[in-house]
Amino acid sequence: MDNPADKHKQNISNIFNNAAGIYGTIGPDFFDYFGKRLVDHVNIQLGNSVLDIACGRGSSMFYAHEKIGNDGHITGIDISPEMINLTGNEIILRGLQNIEVLQMDAEELKFNDESFDAVISGFSLFFLPDLEKCLGEIKRVLKKDGVFVTSTWGDRDARWKPLLDLMASFQQKVNPVSSIKTRALNSETELKEQFLKAGFNKIEISLETKEFYYNNEEEWLKSLWSHGRRGMMEKMSDSDLEYFKKEAFNFLSTIKNDSEIPELFCVFITKVFKD
Repeated sequence: MDNPADKHKQNISNIFNNAAGIYGTIGPDFFDYFGKRLVDHVNIQLGNSVLDIACGRGSSMFYAHEKIGNDGHITGIDISPEMINLTGNEIILRGLQNIEVLQMDAEELKFNDESFDAVISGFSLFFLPDLEKCLGEIKRVLKKDGVFVTSTWGDRDARWKPLLDLMASFQQKVNPVSSIKTRALNSETELKEQFLKAGFNKIEISLETKEFYYNNEEEWLKSLWSHGRRGMMEKMSDSDLEYFKKEAFNFLSTIKNDSEIPELFCVFITKVFKD
């Protein structure tokens, strides 16, 4: 696998394969909260056909399913086979008939033109090595007047800057310089630029904030292993991991409020329409 983009995608797949079993289950339920808020912006109608890109364990998908009725259909895709396996099992356990999940690359959607009334994607576009290609694919599979809604991170909690700087230093240490240039999409300017470039002319961007709480320092650390941050920690040496834990816990003790650790989450929800 010599192609840098393919290596990047395999790395992302491996990280989320490893996280799939506990994904979003440790610490505050921000994936569930913002997954529902994402769907609320779509205005899904009975009978709609919906595609969820990077569906993960279904934080948006299962909520969207409540809105489509018996005549609608939801397809979830994810690059991680373990995410698809576990979410597929959950669909069976829930006895849902009009929902399916498939392992698929978001840059190469295996669907016919104009297949979906709506496409959703939570916290995923910033992983993609070729965002322009993905947005082109999304536009292709949307029906005329269809809608795409996505969530990306905004500014991080200013109180957490020392810890975020620490994490950034370790991220730089464990990841060699890559030719892959992903897009953070963490500002209105960048979001508008990328969607206009992709040919979406009607763009609505809203910023949503909500404070969440960790019960203690150990819960915060365990939560990192339950999502994409584990990719950094998996590459740390034992000594680096111990140092990181010590420094992080020292910081968290300074912002602890009574018995909880607060973190303000800022999220952009971007809604675009196909002309």
